[in-house]
Amino acid sequence: MARRISRVTDDWLHRLDLQGGALPPMQVGSDAWFDWLEEPGRRSFSYAGPAGSFTARREQRQGRSYWYAYRTRNGEHRKQYLGLTRALTPQRLGGAAG
Repeated sequence: MARRISRVTDDWLHRLDLQGGALPPMQVGSDAWFDWLEEPGRRSFSYAGPAGSFTARREQRQGRSYWYAYRTRNGEHRKQYLGLTRALTPQRLGGAAG
């Protein structure tokens, strides 16, 4: 069975519990959103917006956590820097999808 990850649509994070059940949505850009991104073990989420979609992944570099967007277009894999956790605002995510 494929692993499901949390997803962002319409500036809302749709999360799943450990059994795959839905949790209440969370507003992107809220304090709860930034806290969720910083949770230990948090590695990824998917984003879908009017301009496109991607999978965001957190990577460790030089002792800091940075977020990157990964997507495939026309068979070509692309990686784009999103920034530190506090940079992951609705505007930043929407801009990266375009």
